[in-house]
This record gives sequence, structure tokens and C-alpha cells, in this order.
Amino acid sequence: CHANATDCGMMLPFYSVLAKRLRVRVAAVEYAGYGAATGAPSVSDAFADAEAAYDELLARGTPAERIVAYGQSIGSAPACRLAARRSVRGVVLHSPIASGLRAISLGGCCAPASVLGCMEPFQNVRHMRKIECPSLIIHGTADEEIPIAHAKMLYAAARRAAPPFWVKGAGHNDVVEHSEEEY
Repeated sequence: CHANATDCGMMLPFYSVLAKRLRVRVAAVEYAGYGAATGAPSVSDAFADAEAAYDELLARGTPAERIVAYGQSIGSAPACRLAARRSVRGVVLHSPIASGLRAISLGGCCAPASVLGCMEPFQNVRHMRKIECPSLIIHGTADEEIPIAHAKMLYAAARRAAPPFWVKGAGHNDVVEHSEEEY
């Protein structure tokens, strides 16, 4: 599940390298209203798109125990929700958000995440507490767009967290470039 300011076409070179280097097949999820997909973007459609991709993989003969949900940035939301609701082998979250409201505001008792928490569309921390498979969280230490505190909240909430991969000096969009081999 890709990030907000991109689409599957833009991510194709990355997915291609990832598939080749890891010797895996990559099924990319395109959200309604992104790239060549029809419709308008919405939270519910992003979740439904991830579920539909999962169902398609199962229909094509991929067993659930071979599926790893991968979500980057806001794509962490459909990946977390999918893994909390369906059986997957693992979850990889790259520069994830803890929640949508936390991503757009600073903390504090009057912050939107505190005041409007019941209306939160991207409940990654809540979903993370339900995920039973191993979870790997990757985040840049210098990310000013989505601070590493988001990743640390998710790591603390994970039931089966792998050691996190904190990429020293990396921002939101250059984690791979900072540490390609380790990534």
C-alpha cells in the first residue's frame, strides 16, 4: 500500500527492485482516485482496495501465509487494518503514521487526536494491538513529515514486533536511499 503523493505507476521501479532483490512477487494496491484507478479517494475505499487485493491474491492461489502486508506512510493505514482483520504472514510498515489526526497536529490535551479521537479514520495503534503476525517497523530518525514518535507508538503497541529499523539521518521520503542494502 503506497504513500499519499504517489501511485502504483510511480512506485513500479521500487516494487520491481524489491521483487527481484527479495525474490518475491509484489501485488501493488492502487486506491480509488489514484493513478489510473477510477473513483474519488476516500478512507473507506482505501481500506476496501486493500481487502480486494488480498481477496484477489487468495483467488489466484496465493495462500494467506505467503502474504506480507506492506504499507508506506499513509499506506500503513490500509496495511494495518488488513493485517488486523485478515491472516497474513507479516506486516512491514515504512515511515508509518500512528493515526491520521496525530499526523496533522502536534500533541497535547487540546490536539485533534485527543479531542476528536473517536472520529479518527486511521486507527493504526488500535489495529496494531490486534495484529498477531510479526511486524517490522522502518522509520527515518530525521523524518519531519511524520516524526519517528509515530513509529515508536506502533512498535510499543505491536504484539510481535521485530526489532525496529531506525534509519539514522533519513527523512520521510529517503529511507531507502539512506540505507539501501540494509533496507
